Amino acid sequence: MSSRGGASLVVAMIVAACDGGHPHNESVVGPPIFITGVSVGPDRPMPEDGVITVAFDRYLLPSTVTRQSFSLTDASNQNVTSGLLPTVSYDPVARTVTLARQIAGRPWLTKNLTYKLFLGIPEDDSDLGGVRAIDRATLSPNQTLEIAFTVGEPNGVGTGEPTLDLCRDVTPIFIDKCSSALCHGDGNQAAAGLVLTTSSGLANTAISRVAQGANTGAVAGTPRTAGSVFGIDMPLIDPGNPGNSWLLYKVALAKIPEQPLPAPNVTCAAQAQEPSPPPFVPLVPVSPMTSDADRAALDNAVLGAQMPYPSVDVTGYGQQALTFDERENLRLWIAQLKPGAPLPECGACR
Repeated sequence: MSSRGGASLVVAMIVAACDGGHPHNESVVGPPIFITGVSVGPDRPMPEDGVITVAFDRYLLPSTVTRQSFSLTDASNQNVTSGLLPTVSYDPVARTVTLARQIAGRPWLTKNLTYKLFLGIPEDDSDLGGVRAIDRATLSPNQTLEIAFTVGEPNGVGTGEPTLDLCRDVTPIFIDKCSSALCHGDGNQAAAGLVLTTSSGLANTAISRVAQGANTGAVAGTPRTAGSVFGIDMPLIDPGNPGNSWLLYKVALAKIPEQPLPAPNVTCAAQAQEPSPPPFVPLVPVSPMTSDADRAALDNAVLGAQMPYPSVDVTGYGQQALTFDERENLRLWIAQLKPGAPLPECGACR
């Protein structure tokens, strides 16, 4: 084994049929993480203007999704220079990690050259290199953790993520599924003081506000490695950082409807006039559904009930959990938020 980015790496191993163990990590309570798809490879060049996307089968611990966990080198195993270091972002809905150029429009990796992506397995709890699941499980060593690829012609796709409009694509979801009595409508009875149905409510009660369920602080007498515990002091909505937004994990507690009901046509006075973009499709195939075991691990980490609050008898669209596309709309909107930027007023919605 060689060490790169502070983590031990298993190089060029073939995915095994059985689950692997967790080296030096006996406190893990869940199964190891497996990679389910990569957008680049020996026969899949990265477009010169494109990104690298890696999909996983488990929810990741957001604090471990860093450049130390996804190390890029050139063909001679030299780390890329600081000017080529990527932005690393996490989509907790699709369970994908994307590496992209730091500044849009600026050159990144060089066409026709070969690069390698290394994914690390932490040596121990003090090792900050390598992704972990929300229950601190690590990558299984029984899979390929070194991925070689070349850079090909540009294709103009980039991340493939559409630009969303708050009033057209997001507010209707909150109105339909989060505004029932004693939930998160605009009023004095809003649960946990969280108002999701108006722009002022989002700005004042959700954006950059620490979630009540995340405001647990340190456990007395229990030393913690920085970032080693899921969700402590996590904002409800962290602008530009959906992987660090408590709201998405509350929504994820609910199982995606297998037979979603048709959505009503909610329109707001000040929404964009052009139609909504097509649903977002990740660059690698992903499964919208998560395992019961992984949702149970998430439930163990996220305090409180799922959102929307579960209904015994689902008789209408507003009582169903969010669909995969609705969750992705929330994720895309949060990713596109700029810290400190004002929200547009949507006006009356009907």
